[in-house]
Amino acid sequence: NVISLLDAQDHNILRGVKDGTAELYYDNGKRFETLSSGVQVTGTFAELIFNCLNGTGKQYKFRASGTNSTGFELVDVTLNQRAYLYHDSTYLGGVHHFHTNSILRLAIEGAHVNIPNDTTRLRFGASADLQLWHDGSHSYIDDSGTGNLYIQSNHVNIDSKNGEQFINCIQDGAVELYHNNTKRIETTSGGANVIGNFVADCSISIDPDSNTNHFITGGIQ
Repeated sequence: NVISLLDAQDHNILRGVKDGTAELYYDNGKRFETLSSGVQVTGTFAELIFNCLNGTGKQYKFRASGTNSTGFELVDVTLNQRAYLYHDSTYLGGVHHFHTNSILRLAIEGAHVNIPNDTTRLRFGASADLQLWHDGSHSYIDDSGTGNLYIQSNHVNIDSKNGEQFINCIQDGAVELYHNNTKRIETTSGGANVIGNFVADCSISIDPDSNTNHFITGGIQ
């Protein structure tokens, strides 16, 4: 009921049990065994290699990460592509790297999603109608699909990277334009206000009606 293959020192090399396990040994230490539920590896492993049997001829590897021993990679050997699947024994908040042709394309690291390559585009829609990317010098939001591009909020600010205001849009209220973080134009329920001097390079025409007074205050050039 038991078949064993031993070396000259009576150390186990292979052991099989009827209706039970098959075991593989290294230097008389069990390293691999079959179970009723699958297989079990005792100790550590560098990588497992899977050959696809569906006629595609592809080969896959499952291995510990070369950059972090607590991570795992699933490697498509045929296409030289890999996904970094698991990190620090915790799925949530782990590190996940996705590569094509050994080039890192996408990294999910803790609270961040990184696309580390310039000109690589984040695309949305069935026809990639909306795209976001950085070309190494400038950043782009490109909407080439049908319809409009909407930015919706109850309060929209367009600021500099230092927090200086460019445009301030308030729901049911004013739209404000700034110069060097100082408000210069704001819309009101009755029109618009200019804060500071008003400069025009063309003629100004005011056509008051009989019921409304019109005023221009401040400097006019």
